[in-house]
Amino acid sequence: MTLNLRPGVALMVVALAGCSTFSDLKAGLQDMMGRPAGDLVERFGPPRSKAPKDGGTLYTWRHAHPYTSLIPEPSFHYMTLAGVTGWFPIPTYSTETNIHSCVVEATADAEGILQASRFSGNRSACAYFTERIGR
Repeated sequence: MTLNLRPGVALMVVALAGCSTFSDLKAGLQDMMGRPAGDLVERFGPPRSKAPKDGGTLYTWRHAHPYTSLIPEPSFHYMTLAGVTGWFPIPTYSTETNIHSCVVEATADAEGILQASRFSGNRSACAYFTERIGR
């Protein structure tokens, strides 16, 4: 059986899947509010940093991974192909590597109870935290 999706439909499905990553992470972090900061540490692992903030503690986690893409580059060669001599396009590619990252911050009060959180970053990198928060 062959699944035949139009490119636009496939792109929309991928885009919507990414939205659920952000909304699930937001909801999961919201569910953690009022709980001990240790519960979040158990799910995400040790924070990259802990700093005092307003009598409490600011926890910061960061996840990053490289993403490599192929970049088509125009290239023409003078040659004879199928009895025709001239300039012919030859597909060539270079690679470009970028870093996708996501940062999650959570603030706990003096008793270590989570009070606020926020995150920012790329969907694919934030998916790392979404998987660990149980959403």
